Amino acid sequence: MKIITYGDSIFHGDGVDQRDNIPNQLATILGADLTNAAISGAGWGSSSRDSLSQVTNTPNRGYNLAILEFGVNNFGWPTDLETVRTIVNQTITQVKFNDFNTDVMLSLPTPDFRWGKDGTVPTLDDKNDKGWSQNDLIDMLISVAESFGCQYYDWRKNPIITYDNAPELLQEGRKGVHPTAKGARLLAQALADFITKTKLGAQEIPQFISQTSPSGVTQVVANPDYIAQQAQPAQQTKIQIKLTAINSVDELIAVFNSNMTLVYKALELTFEPQKFTELDRSARNYIINSINDLKTLLGIKYVGQTFIDSDGNVSGYDLIVPESLLIEQVIVDLNKDWKTLEQFINTVNSI
Repeated sequence: MKIITYGDSIFHGDGVDQRDNIPNQLATILGADLTNAAISGAGWGSSSRDSLSQVTNTPNRGYNLAILEFGVNNFGWPTDLETVRTIVNQTITQVKFNDFNTDVMLSLPTPDFRWGKDGTVPTLDDKNDKGWSQNDLIDMLISVAESFGCQYYDWRKNPIITYDNAPELLQEGRKGVHPTAKGARLLAQALADFITKTKLGAQEIPQFISQTSPSGVTQVVANPDYIAQQAQPAQQTKIQIKLTAINSVDELIAVFNSNMTLVYKALELTFEPQKFTELDRSARNYIINSINDLKTLLGIKYVGQTFIDSDGNVSGYDLIVPESLLIEQVIVDLNKDWKTLEQFINTVNSI
């Protein structure tokens, strides 16, 4: 197995011999070939050391598994959580585009005790300067991972590093975040157990292949051998959807959330709806980002495939991104998207 890891100082292994950092110990346990692209001080972001730059500068092409580990620096030096969500989406999208056949996994940020107030025991629910907690960050990362169909290791179900054992497992003790060699070994073993259990990176037949036409055009298409391997004698009936038109400004967000939830369910994914008390810039950005994310997901899921509806017409998913500043035009564009999505998904799910 070939593994590539991206992350911050936790994966880079600050303060320990590089042979003892989490990725190297993980590779030793699994008997895997490893490339560790993690950089100290990195976070979910687009600067030269951050997540988007790491996956762009050291692409995961040819790797069985890519592990993303960022977050402690986002919590300590925070921006708005929705800004972080946008970068997480962009980073995972880039990894998918680098190589569709690479399994993607999130190693969720470990507990950070650096910001606890004297005399109190820090918790994952403590808020930072932007008003969100480590639990809020982890829950957001899980929701994004699930929307992409990615696995994630949530250590909260069985904590390895705690406030009580921090003097032994963190270099800075109860004011720290960086694992000792022993802490790194325990985390690496937990990750290895999770990867083995979920069979990440064990795919022998690639899901996608490159295909060149007689005219010299190369495109990525679904691998027929993979499709045959995945075929089951009995298939579950896929749902047909009926999307609701938006008829007024007052019902815009409610209908948008309802339709998007139904679309994602039909795609066997999960949509994370948000609520807004007024149609401000945040609501506008939410709608735009959600449609852009959906376009990306459809492109990844159905790349290289053509679908013909019952009338013999090619059914596509060319969505309109509703970027108009006029709310009436946004509603018009979204209602066109609902018709496009309803026709496309029902065509796909009828095959």
